[in-house]
Amino acid sequence: MGSELALKKERHEKMVEADRKREIIRQVYTNPRTGFGNLDQTLRQARARDQTISRGDVRLFLNDLIVRQDRPERGQNGFVPPEPMFQLQVDLADMTAFAQGPYKYMLVAIDTFSKKLTAIPLANKDAASASRAWDQVVKDLGIPLTVYSDDGSEFKHEFKQKLDYFSIDKAFGRGGQKDPETADKALARMKRNVKMNAGARPQIAVGDLVRVRVKPIESRDSYRVTEVAWSERVYTVARIENTDGGPYFFLEDWAGDQLVRRDLRKVDSED
Repeated sequence: MGSELALKKERHEKMVEADRKREIIRQVYTNPRTGFGNLDQTLRQARARDQTISRGDVRLFLNDLIVRQDRPERGQNGFVPPEPMFQLQVDLADMTAFAQGPYKYMLVAIDTFSKKLTAIPLANKDAASASRAWDQVVKDLGIPLTVYSDDGSEFKHEFKQKLDYFSIDKAFGRGGQKDPETADKALARMKRNVKMNAGARPQIAVGDLVRVRVKPIESRDSYRVTEVAWSERVYTVARIENTDGGPYFFLEDWAGDQLVRRDLRKVDSED
């Protein structure tokens, strides 16, 4: 009986000691200023508080942490960043449907760990504009280890050169891989909020100048079209036919059929 009690006591003491070490490791790892490091970094910080903590203790904690975190929602990928600013996901949105001034696009960058993000307005959708916007991203969020984006041309050339300047690794989504879905979700939320708070679209009358919604031209290296595009040419509304299904618009020199309101964007001039 005595040996059995001694064995239970010994097991209890080991459990208490393991819990004590685990709590130290947890406090070190979740420190918002110095934590979220890799195994060696966490071990070094934990041993500064308790020299008896072993590499195995830290590995067990991190393995358990990954098991809890690595349960993506159905349909999502399983990537779990190990620390803040390990990866920024970047995407570009066409905001011409809501734009009131020269800024028709928006570059969104989001930290996949903390979900902290920034959005930079752009006048043009090209690599040079995205490169200039990246300076503001760095000011707002800092310098990440990697950047993940789709394979659009706006994320090549000058943009890639800017990442090289900051020694940032670049990863593209290709083929069957998903787009940067975290940034994509952030863009969708922003568009919903803009749409909810936007005023009524300007009415279109005969004689008004409009651009027509067109399908974007897909480049050979792209695999998904997600943006709205508008015709470079500006047309004049020649006639409006009101029907039970809503108004139909007829344009001067327009070779296609009649158009509905969602296919048109009113502009102030032909520029």
